[in-house]
Amino acid sequence: KQWYQRRVRAMFMIVYLYTNEVMPTSIRSTGLHMCSICARIGAFIAPYFVKACNNYSYYLLNSLSLLLCALAILLTLGLPETKDKTLKANLGDDDEVCEG
Repeated sequence: KQWYQRRVRAMFMIVYLYTNEVMPTSIRSTGLHMCSICARIGAFIAPYFVKACNNYSYYLLNSLSLLLCALAILLTLGLPETKDKTLKANLGDDDEVCEG
């Protein structure tokens, strides 16, 4: 059970930290809050999903959880690198540096 919890915590850290780096300054808080809303909706739906999966099979829930974690890891690998790059100030700016 601990291995699963560690991976879920890592995905949440990636969402919260990486969202702040990728989003331009003008929409950064909106993007972060949209990710937070999606996480809250998922947390609300999860108990119903667990109950529905347990009605069919114990292995179904574990397999789906493992598949979703693997999918999240693969999608994360496709995100652009942000190390040593300047953050955008506005949505359409490609060369503008955020001073702040």
